[in-house]
Amino acid sequence: MAAGLLEDETRGSEEGSFPWGGCIGITLSVGIFPAFALLICVLLYFNVEDPKFWVKLSGVQGLERSADAVTAPTFNITVRVDNQNNHHREFCGKGGGVDVSYAGVPLAHGEFTEFCVPPGVVGSVPVVATSEGLGLPDELYESMEIQRQRHERVPLAVHVRMRGMTGTGRSPILVWCTAVLHGQPAGPFVCPLLYMSADGIGASPIAVFLACLLLMVWGCFYDFAPPEFWVKIQGVEGLDRSTDAATAPAFNVILRVNYDLSVGHNWPQLCGKGGSVVVSYAGVPLAHGDLPEFCVPVGVAGSVRVVATSDGLGVPDELYERMESQRQRHGRVPLTVHVQIDELTGSSGSPTLLWCTAILHGQPKGPFICSILK
Repeated sequence: MAAGLLEDETRGSEEGSFPWGGCIGITLSVGIFPAFALLICVLLYFNVEDPKFWVKLSGVQGLERSADAVTAPTFNITVRVDNQNNHHREFCGKGGGVDVSYAGVPLAHGEFTEFCVPPGVVGSVPVVATSEGLGLPDELYESMEIQRQRHERVPLAVHVRMRGMTGTGRSPILVWCTAVLHGQPAGPFVCPLLYMSADGIGASPIAVFLACLLLMVWGCFYDFAPPEFWVKIQGVEGLDRSTDAATAPAFNVILRVNYDLSVGHNWPQLCGKGGSVVVSYAGVPLAHGDLPEFCVPVGVAGSVRVVATSDGLGVPDELYERMESQRQRHGRVPLTVHVQIDELTGSSGSPTLLWCTAILHGQPKGPFICSILK
């Protein structure tokens, strides 16, 4: 009898020493395994796949030089949305914006309208991108002409930002496309998605499920926080009008990188291999600059300085008057700063895009944490 009691007490002591063992077993059997099986059944039934995107230049105006004037370019763009592989789900978007660039210099901007593409269909969304009256700089025009005369490809970068996409919640996605103005092959080229939400667009739901499970387990053992980014306009030149000319603006931009993670762990440095910065106001690009390479140690908030210039182009009268009106009314004058970081640590080689806001005049000044699109 005594031996039996001791044996029972020993078993009870073992169970008390590892209370989490039974908890994990119950959680796996009651929660995770049935949920995983249900997820597999849903995937097999609905066969949800990512839509594909590509762009086509339907027409271009204003790239020819006349003897007396420089014409402002206009691009007629068609965004193609391939939803053929989805047999049950309609794919919709709530609008957005389109930016056309050549050699890293923004040329035109347009608004992306709302759209819906039925299941099993390839849809088209037309967009007209204009330069708000700004002509093509001489240096870019000559570069294009040299490529044409050599029968080389003249590629344009077309960045499409979409809001309210099916399956993304409120998060935007960015479609990074290439369109060929002249030369071969003319495409189309399937556009990569630089940002994909965690509930279906651009990512396998199985992978998302497993990643979430892994992060839950990881969070139990490591105090991990992702890096934060924000921008600050330290100084601006060229926004004041003289009596005889419009001065080209230059922006001194500081990118702040907060890498204050769990200092107690041996995390690697956060590094970027360069990139670019574009400063815009009211959707119109004003200046761009090159982002240098940088590294930020763990537990540090680092700063990366960039000078963004407009390549000699002044601010259009309409934008200048709008800025002045906001200043005189003591309103906020917000600038949009798009930062592309190449080969950021942990990005698997894909570029990371930061969607930031900086306040030129007015309150509150911020800083405002940038949205990360990757």
